[in-house]
Amino acid sequence: MTNSNREQAARERRTSLFANTTALKPTKIQTKPNLAEIDFINRHMHLDHISAWHSSSGALFILNEPYYCQKAEISALEESGYEVRVVPTNLAPYCGRFNPEEGAQPWTTSLLITTRNNADELELIYQDLLKAARFAPAWNTQ
Repeated sequence: MTNSNREQAARERRTSLFANTTALKPTKIQTKPNLAEIDFINRHMHLDHISAWHSSSGALFILNEPYYCQKAEISALEESGYEVRVVPTNLAPYCGRFNPEEGAQPWTTSLLITTRNNADELELIYQDLLKAARFAPAWNTQ
């Protein structure tokens, strides 16, 4: 199996684990409300590999998976009324460039972002991610 095929299989597995663990449903980015949130987030941090997700309550969650992430960016966003949690690597959908070697680290950091009024829901999701991460295979396995 080529690295490209292994990378695709690992991404599909992680995305499925992320979705099943969080119970979030992917949604279109190209809606006015979603684009407005993404634009606001972009004023505070670099965006890359963006996806939008909705919870069963209708809350919007943005998954940002940039190649670089600074704590100052997260702090600035939080000071502006948002909550941010780092998704455990072995449940992070994208992860950037693939490396099948044991112990290799992905090139991206996955950030789950929502407005502060969804903080309680985000915290429950985050705790579920942490629990699932204990049993999930390494990010670079199929």
